[in-house]
Amino acid sequence: MRHLQSLTPLRGLAALFVLMFHLGRNSGDLSLPASFLRGYLGVDLFFVLSGFVLTHVYIRIFLAETSWRSAAAFLWARVARIYPVHLFVTAILVASAPTAFSPVTVIANLLLLHVPWPIGAINQPSWSLAAEWYAYLLFPLMAGRLWRCDARVAAAIYVALLIALDLLIVGVFGELRTIGDGWGALARALPEFVAGVITYRAFSDGAAMRIWQGDSAFLAVAAALAVALEFLPNDGLIVALFPLLLLTAVRNTGIAARLLNARPLRWLGDISYSVYLGQTFAFSAAVTLSTTSLGPALGLGGLRALTVALALATGVLIYRCVEVPCRALLRDAPDQLRRLAARA
Repeated sequence: MRHLQSLTPLRGLAALFVLMFHLGRNSGDLSLPASFLRGYLGVDLFFVLSGFVLTHVYIRIFLAETSWRSAAAFLWARVARIYPVHLFVTAILVASAPTAFSPVTVIANLLLLHVPWPIGAINQPSWSLAAEWYAYLLFPLMAGRLWRCDARVAAAIYVALLIALDLLIVGVFGELRTIGDGWGALARALPEFVAGVITYRAFSDGAAMRIWQGDSAFLAVAAALAVALEFLPNDGLIVALFPLLLLTAVRNTGIAARLLNARPLRWLGDISYSVYLGQTFAFSAAVTLSTTSLGPALGLGGLRALTVALALATGVLIYRCVEVPCRALLRDAPDQLRRLAARA
C-alpha cells in the first residue's frame, strides 16, 4: 500500500486548529480573527480525513472479502489505534475527581458509548471518537458498495450528504460549534466520514489526477478556505471545501507538498491524536498557573503560548509512552494468541 504524503501534516494542522479554538473560546478577546474562533471545524476535517484514509488502507481488503473475520480485524485495528490514549486520559481524569462522575458516566465514557445517549463526556474531545465509532461499524458494510456503485450515484450521495448536513446546521443548530453530543454528534460525524470515503474515489480517478497536482489548485483551495473561515458564516459550505483540500494536498507534486511535509509539520501530525485528547491537562495546568503570581506576569498572550507548549509537550509524552507502545502491543495481540493456541 502506497503511503500518501500530506495526510499526516493535515491531521496535525487540524489538531492545532482545534487547540486554537479552545484557547480563544469564551475569552472575550475581540482582537482575535474570526478564523481563530472557528477551530472547531478541525474536528470536521478529522472526520473527512478518517473516511479518506481508511478507504485507502482497507478498500482492497473489503472489495476482495467482506466477512466477519475481515471486519473484526479492521475493528480491532481501530481499537488499537483509538482506545489506549482515550483510556489513559479518561482514567486520569476520573482518578483526579473520583466523586465527580457516576458509575454509568464512567463506564459509558470508557467504552465510548456516551454518544448518542444523554451522557456527558469526561474528556470533552472524546465525543468525536464516540461518534466516529458508528462510522467504523458501518465501514465494512458500506465501503465496497460505495466503491462499486456508479460514479453518478456516488456523486449524488455525496451532494445529498453535504446538503443534509448544511440543512441540519442552518435549520437546527446554527453552527457546528454547538454539535458535540447526542444524536447531533452522529448527524455531524457520519456524513463527513462518508464524504471522505467518496472523496477517495475521486482521488483514485486517474483521468482527473492532473487537476489536483499543481500548486495553483492547492493555493486556490487554501485561499478559498481562508476567506470562508474569516467571512463566511455557513459552516456547511466550509466543510464542503475540505474534500478539495485533501485532493489538492495529497495529489500535489510541487512546492505545496514539500512545505506540508516539512519535518515540523510531520512531527505535529504524528503526535496530533495525543495532543487532541491530552489537551485538557495543558488547560488545567494553565488555569492553575493563572491564579498564581505568574499569571499577571505572563498576561493572556503568554498564558496562551504556555498552554500550546504544554499541550505539545503532553502530546509527546503520551505519544511515546502510551500511544505507540500500546498500539503495537494490541496490534500484535491476535497473532500472539493464535501462536499460543497453536502451541497448546
